[in-house]
Amino acid sequence: MADGRPSVTRMIKMLGIALVASTVLGTAAVAQREGGYQAPPTPPQVPQGKEQQQQQKASKGGATIMIGDRKVSLTPEFTKAYQDLLKSIEANETAAISGKVAAAHAAAKTPEEHYLAYQLQLKAGMAAKNEAEMGTAVAGMIGSGVAPQAQLSTLHLALGKVRYNQKQ
Repeated sequence: MADGRPSVTRMIKMLGIALVASTVLGTAAVAQREGGYQAPPTPPQVPQGKEQQQQQKASKGGATIMIGDRKVSLTPEFTKAYQDLLKSIEANETAAISGKVAAAHAAAKTPEEHYLAYQLQLKAGMAAKNEAEMGTAVAGMIGSGVAPQAQLSTLHLALGKVRYNQKQ
C-alpha cells in the first residue's frame, strides 16, 4: 500500500463502471428524447424442461408435445426410447445412458425428435460434467433447426463456452 497501487486500481475500476453506466443511461435518454428509442421487445418466456415438453398421450402410443410454440407429434418408437432414456437419467444410471442416447437417436425420425434426444443428451452430459457430451448435444440441438428462436442465442453461447473449455 505504500506505493498506492491498490487504491489506484480500485479507483480505475470505479471510474470504468461509472463511465459505462453513464454512457448507457445517457444514450438511452438521448434516444428516447429524440423519439428514436423503443424498448426492446421482451422475448416470450420459454418454459424449460418438463414444462416445455408436456407430453400428452396420442393415438397409437405416440405423444404430442410442445417445442416452443409448436405442437409436435412423436412416433411411438421414439416415445418409448425417450422415456427409457429419461428414466435412466433421472435414476443416474450412468452405464446405461450412452446406449440409450444412441437408441433414442436411432428411433428419431424427424428433426424434432432428434432435438429432443439431444436435449436429454445435454441433460445427461451436464449431470456427468462431461464437456464433450455437452458440446455434441448443444451442437446437435442447434443443427436440428428446431430450437426455438428465443433459445438460439443461449445455445450458441453455451456451445462457445463448452468449446472454449475444451480448448477447441
